[in-house]
Amino acid sequence: MKSRTSVITIVILTVGVVVLINILAGRFFVRLDLTEDNRYTLSKATKELLRNLEEPVTVTAYFTRKLDPSFDNIRKEFEDLLAEYHSISKGMVVYDIKDPLKDEKTEQEAQQAGVMELQVQVREDDQFKAQRAYLGAVIQMGEQSEVIPAIGQTQGMEYSLSTAIKKLSVKEKPVIGILQGHGEPPLQQLQQAIYALQVLNEVEPVDLADSTTDLSRYEAIAIIAPTDSFPQSHLDQLSRYLAGGKGVFVAINRVGADQNSQWGIPVTTGLETWLSQYGVEIGNTYIVDVQCPVVTLQQQQGQYVSIKPVQFYYFPFINKFADHPVSSGLEQIILQFASPVNYTGDSAVSFTPLAMTSEQSGTKSSYSLYEVD
Repeated sequence: MKSRTSVITIVILTVGVVVLINILAGRFFVRLDLTEDNRYTLSKATKELLRNLEEPVTVTAYFTRKLDPSFDNIRKEFEDLLAEYHSISKGMVVYDIKDPLKDEKTEQEAQQAGVMELQVQVREDDQFKAQRAYLGAVIQMGEQSEVIPAIGQTQGMEYSLSTAIKKLSVKEKPVIGILQGHGEPPLQQLQQAIYALQVLNEVEPVDLADSTTDLSRYEAIAIIAPTDSFPQSHLDQLSRYLAGGKGVFVAINRVGADQNSQWGIPVTTGLETWLSQYGVEIGNTYIVDVQCPVVTLQQQQGQYVSIKPVQFYYFPFINKFADHPVSSGLEQIILQFASPVNYTGDSAVSFTPLAMTSEQSGTKSSYSLYEVD
């Protein structure tokens, strides 16, 4: 009898907790996250963004219903995400969910907004068939709008949605200059980086040879993979720019590689000497690391060609990152013919290494064959 009473008590308590959660969920949307990696917990940056919105944001989600369970799960996750955004923003984010295949007018509306029509596989009567579907959203603030053309997976949903809202909410964007004129890749080859920068910034090319260029209008200047030498006058301009309190991002190759001869090639632009004046030393060496990818090596042996998988130590895998906003969220990157960076300047200046090689790494002179073992 006592056991039965205990069971009844547990059932009543369980039902009571469920009812309480449902009541609270009706007033305050709360998404419980029991996953080990907190994948359903909004980031601090997203919460801060939503709590500081000055204008209302309208999200119109276009999702086809009655698809394969995997696609239905994407829709449900996005609905839950929108509900959480609405709750945290205290109603500043409102949303509507439409099925474009419900009527022709809604489908035209989705297409004109930039939401992609997809072809997905659905199971019907134990057979798979192709079906048209929409899985996208339009985010609007005032007269401006951003579109997420297609949402193919639950991972990255928050990033895509928050990025669109952030892009709309920033009224006065600082200008970032991308240096040109020293063999740097043209902006057309940097589209992915430029797209990411344009969320919070305006991006423009900068030519130091143009006497009319006013560097003071740029919040920062990025120097990416130059191959030609910098005239002293250009280095002097950069020094004056830094002295004015602005920032310079430098991504340069100190060593290269001749794929035909397999000999290392030192890369000298003058930037390495200029950087050393500020205590930043870029070694004229290769980084080699046992933690590296496996490449396929073809070798001619008489009339036959043998294929052999080998480790290529000159492309280190990097998975050790500093606890810093710049490297936050990075899990692993691969560097090609990288060189070590050290700081030898004023100890009063803060120097933070953002990415570190493994304990099984070392260096090798650039004046040598880069051998494949």
